[in-house]
Amino acid sequence: MILNSMTKKYIDNIYDYINEFFIDDITKIILTYLSKFENKLVLESHLDIIFGFIYNLFLLKNRIYFNVYSTDFLYIYDIDQDVITKVQIGKRIETICHYKNEIYIATKDDILLYHDTIFVKKIRSVHYIIEEIFCYKENIVYTTSNNDIILYNLINNNEKKLKCKFTRIKDCIYLYKNELYIHISSKYLIKRINIYNCDDKIEYFIDKNLSINGFLRSRMYINKSYIILKYYNNIYIFYKDTFVFFQKIKYDDNMQPGFTFSNERLFLFNYITLKVFE
Repeated sequence: MILNSMTKKYIDNIYDYINEFFIDDITKIILTYLSKFENKLVLESHLDIIFGFIYNLFLLKNRIYFNVYSTDFLYIYDIDQDVITKVQIGKRIETICHYKNEIYIATKDDILLYHDTIFVKKIRSVHYIIEEIFCYKENIVYTTSNNDIILYNLINNNEKKLKCKFTRIKDCIYLYKNELYIHISSKYLIKRINIYNCDDKIEYFIDKNLSINGFLRSRMYINKSYIILKYYNNIYIFYKDTFVFFQKIKYDDNMQPGFTFSNERLFLFNYITLKVFE
């Protein structure tokens, strides 16, 4: 899913030219028709792991970190070495995330901090299941089995519930720096909230013709350029700054719910086979 160097240079030149005549939003819409992502399979690796749902994964130093639902193993797949390592946490892992080089693991009882495979400390105990977790600086954001979105401050141990109608089995969140993105599938809505000022928010309604609604969990990834939303076997890409719809990619294979995106590459699992597209 990467644009080759010649195409990138061409698109950059076109962008500069068009932007002399149009505002930035209009320029991006025009470029949508010139810069569709490719969807080329560049890596396929069958991994020796327990079969089960994979809801969360991330890439750190060219290693894929993920967990299989209802197990107590953190899996680490080194792409360069083609080696997989598993770390037994001792409690069922619900979800994982990372901030810089620190790894946050939500179990059925606690939020734990790891540095790679080394346990650092327990951050806090919890009395509910955590569905998704993200961290930025001193802030942890997570969703719970009670359909709550919690903001937790690591310095003062303050906990705050966001006022947002959220359904854990269908909706999802993603924290990009201090911007929390919430996908509310029943309303075809993506909401962006500043975690330092929850009154500072923007709402964008997704075109209902995209059919991103149903009884399956969606998953989301955000970077400086794109909002990438995965629902079932479909990937939907939007421009981050404008929420303008960019492209839909459909996969024929049954893909696991979790995915990640890095360096213009999309990382997905087909059952226990890792597939990388660019």
